[in-house]
Amino acid sequence: MKRYTLLILTVLMLAPLLPLTNQTSNLEQAQNQAFSASQYSATLVDDNPMNLSSGQYHTCANSLDGSLMCWGYGGNGRLGTGTGADQLRPVLVNFPGSKDVVQIATGNSHSCVILNDGSVNCWGKNSKGEVGDGTLIEKTSPVSVNLGSGRTAIKIAVGDEHTCAILDTGDVSCWGAGHTGRLGNGGVAIKKTPTLTSSLGTGRTAVDIATGDIHTCAILDNGRVSCWGYGGEGRLGNGQSSINSESPSLVNSLGTGRTAVAISAGYSHTCALLDNGSVSCWGYGYAGQLGRSGVSTNGQSTPMLTSDFGNNRTATTISIHATGGNACVILNDGNLSCWGSSGLDLTGRIHSTFRKLSKLGH
Repeated sequence: MKRYTLLILTVLMLAPLLPLTNQTSNLEQAQNQAFSASQYSATLVDDNPMNLSSGQYHTCANSLDGSLMCWGYGGNGRLGTGTGADQLRPVLVNFPGSKDVVQIATGNSHSCVILNDGSVNCWGKNSKGEVGDGTLIEKTSPVSVNLGSGRTAIKIAVGDEHTCAILDTGDVSCWGAGHTGRLGNGGVAIKKTPTLTSSLGTGRTAVDIATGDIHTCAILDNGRVSCWGYGGEGRLGNGQSSINSESPSLVNSLGTGRTAVAISAGYSHTCALLDNGSVSCWGYGYAGQLGRSGVSTNGQSTPMLTSDFGNNRTATTISIHATGGNACVILNDGNLSCWGSSGLDLTGRIHSTFRKLSKLGH
């Protein structure tokens, strides 16, 4: 069952990179190369990966032994291997002091990790300060990020051009592009180093965090959700469909007595796994990514339950590809349920790819 789940997660992260129809020959070639990389990645199953994260054109996995391997498109140094070269096979990423990786987060063009001492390292595109080292210079290898005196990170999330981390105090610190208020600090300026968000509420702390391209959401210690950044199409879930928020803003009710236990965000929508195993989503639903029919093309500005999973099944894990219009959950019976779109029928793509990975992983 463990290996089965790992294969599902591998497919989930790589599904948006699989070959699509009606594309140019160059793009088809690039996508076919990405598919070859997914075949190679199956060899990681025997190395017990504990964490997988997929960006726009690259994927990283860290193993139980604390090592990190990345593969895919290498532009902007997003693989962290010291060059901008593409890699069709997983390549080891080295860190100063041989520290172990405990969490990996990948965005469109940059990546960040939390190491076993709570420190953060980032690399890749850095045109808006998203790497967090105080410069705007692209980094092809991991560099240390200063979280503040004595501070460590417990969770990290990476968006298009911004990064946010939950600190050991429960505060949230963000850096990178500030446009639309996605850093949550009350302003819109670029921040090249970590900057604390505005208050999450009196006595409130964050326990989980997710970043879309230009918005951010966090689960608070009381199970409520707070979001900030671009408010178009209702992606902040606060009842507004066109107003940005430069500071954390509470999402409307998740339902009577309901709390969030996990959260994941895509380009323009967010979904939260609730304490009873149901899933609630909000934001742009143009391609079915909110998990039910009848959603306005203008977006859903308040949380809305997805359709029922059937047969008394509930969700146990949720993931949304950072740049895609889809979401997937692992159910309590081990099945995988997906909705939305990534250019063609996602379920068919996952079924086909899972079959291929199964043959490689046994």
